[in-house]
Amino acid sequence: MRLEEAIDPRWAIVVPFGTTTGLRIGELAALQVMDLRLAAGEVVVRSTAVSVPLAVSGSDVRRQIHPTKTFAGQRTVPTLHPALRDRLAAMIDERGLGPNDWLFTGRDGGAMTPDNWRSRIWRPAVERARIADPQATPHSLRHTAVALWIAAGVDRLTVARWAGHTDAAFMERVYGHLWRDDHTDTQNAIAALLGGGQVEKLRPTRRAAGA
Repeated sequence: MRLEEAIDPRWAIVVPFGTTTGLRIGELAALQVMDLRLAAGEVVVRSTAVSVPLAVSGSDVRRQIHPTKTFAGQRTVPTLHPALRDRLAAMIDERGLGPNDWLFTGRDGGAMTPDNWRSRIWRPAVERARIADPQATPHSLRHTAVALWIAAGVDRLTVARWAGHTDAAFMERVYGHLWRDDHTDTQNAIAALLGGGQVEKLRPTRRAAGA
């Protein structure tokens, strides 16, 4: 992937992680090692990181950790495939990270701050990768993840839950065109039932007169 090759190697794993889990940038920044369940291929989302200006007119920011905005935002996303789990395990081991450490950090061990990461890491990588139309943002990783889930056959309600939405209506409006409703399996199952002598089991039992 061009973007992964163009980004600072320290942060390269964020690209496949984002396109696999669909986490928002604030959720990525708030992850601790304990939030990974590598054996199960799951990531637990509990919090989000936000950037807060240090001064009213200043450009420097600091980060704050808050609970997710909605109850639906607190979720478990079970989409870490084996190759990514191996990379994460190797990264954690190489960097000597413990359960309470932030998962994604800079070279000095500093935690990922969304606004700074966008300007200092993401945008230079997008320019080096020559991705201009449309201009990619960190949220593009999330869109890619959702598109992959849909292509893999995940149903609407599950996609909404993994993405942290309260219902499937928003997903339908934004991603509805990606679902290809194929009811062949249902049609074949009905045909098999009708052709296999199972019709009587589907009919309601007649009650005796006066019952």
